[in-house]
Amino acid sequence: DPSRIIFFSFTVAAVEELKSRVQNDAIKITTIHSYCTHLLGRMKKMRKISNFFTFIDWFKEYHKPKSGAAKSDVDKFYFDVEKLYDAHEYYSSEISAFKLQTADNIKCKMPDYLKEYQDFQNKTKSIDFSDMLLLVRDALKEEKWLKMFRNQYDYIFLDEYQDTSTIQMQILLTLNAKYYYLMGDKSQSIYGYSGANCDAIEAMLKKRRDTEIMNLSVNFRSKKSIVENSNKYSNLKAVAFSEEEGTVHGRIILFENLIKVIQSNPYVAVLARTNSVIREIERRLLGMKIPMRYEN
Repeated sequence: DPSRIIFFSFTVAAVEELKSRVQNDAIKITTIHSYCTHLLGRMKKMRKISNFFTFIDWFKEYHKPKSGAAKSDVDKFYFDVEKLYDAHEYYSSEISAFKLQTADNIKCKMPDYLKEYQDFQNKTKSIDFSDMLLLVRDALKEEKWLKMFRNQYDYIFLDEYQDTSTIQMQILLTLNAKYYYLMGDKSQSIYGYSGANCDAIEAMLKKRRDTEIMNLSVNFRSKKSIVENSNKYSNLKAVAFSEEEGTVHGRIILFENLIKVIQSNPYVAVLARTNSVIREIERRLLGMKIPMRYEN
């Protein structure tokens, strides 16, 4: 019965692609956060969702120094605002990780701006995506909500399980499907800071179900030379589906290499993660009288 199948993917883009391939509206294909929004709506527990830029706007309004404030306070305020913009992904991730890991009884360092962020959420009566997961997990411990949502699905498919947190897995196991399929690659796990733990996820499933591991050894994405190069760094040896050779550029781009690339090519775009990195590149290039144009 297609209506008893649910497929979780990590991003909205992946969900939309899967929907276009499956072409069956009876099969539910969603992200874990979208599904949690659905559950909280059914429970009438949903609150306004905020993001980190909303927090920065609030911070600028509520922490702006009053007229006549000391120059050191004014300087610190503008320094904090610039730091929040420059490293918004870092601070957002740190706060999210702290919430999820603390809820999972993992000790971790308190992140910068946590107190201000908590004040913002209290005053705006808002939640973020981490709060959403924790609200659902805790609500499903109550019998009335458990009865409403468990046993709705026979099959739960979980894509990119290496990026799934233990909190998310607790929610999915509470749904009590007959079968769970986890697809992923431990080598690509990059969300350990937010509670993603392949071994813990697998252990949670093994406590509830008999499990079988199936390895996909054919790489449908990359060309031969790329797969062969990757095999040097993996215990699982893959074979390329493609017959095309492909090219591996084995060079780390240091600043000295970057200069050579710029000097040998008429047009080069350099993408940097923060303004501070861009300023440093700009300073060095201008010092060497190498023309550049900076865009934010």
